[in-house]
Amino acid sequence: MKLTPRQVAERAGVSPGLIYQWCQEKRLPHFRMGGRGKRGRVLIEDADLDPFLLALKVLAGAAPSSAPASSGPPAGPFSELDPARLVRAWKKG
Repeated sequence: MKLTPRQVAERAGVSPGLIYQWCQEKRLPHFRMGGRGKRGRVLIEDADLDPFLLALKVLAGAAPSSAPASSGPPAGPFSELDPARLVRAWKKG
């Protein structure tokens, strides 16, 4: 069964705008029904929605997957602020 973005939004508990954004970012599998070069109508397969929503689930106590692992000292010169250096730079300007 194919659903409209509004139906998907109601089922997921989010706004239709967020559904369109996920489709635009190619995160949510969808069909774009329309002629070549035209925006057309967006439809989402019911079978694609549940796995997509499950992939968004954040488990309690789990570390974020995008968080970098700490491996020691800062990587670059701007990783930590040096107050004395900031004061000198501010006084120069």
